[in-house]
Amino acid sequence: IDIQAKKGEKKFSSITLKNSGKSILSIRKIKLEKGVSKVTCSKSSIAPGKTAIIKVEVNTANLDGDTYSKFTVITNDPKNPTAVIAVNTKITK
Repeated sequence: IDIQAKKGEKKFSSITLKNSGKSILSIRKIKLEKGVSKVTCSKSSIAPGKTAIIKVEVNTANLDGDTYSKFTVITNDPKNPTAVIAVNTKITK
């Protein structure tokens, strides 16, 4: 996810998460790292073939320059239980 913001702004972005499996995908937890203020998912369970929206908030008040951060989505997927999503924030004046 790439975000561009002025210092002190809160910016939002979103991505779509699709369940391409044959069973219900459960979102068990979302772990944040410094640089990401908040992450929410529109659904905690995603039926096969369906999607959910993951919304990301970055508050640039405590960030300087270009910042790389990430968050981790933990699911019940037996093959890929974690997905690490990169968030690149470019702070402009």
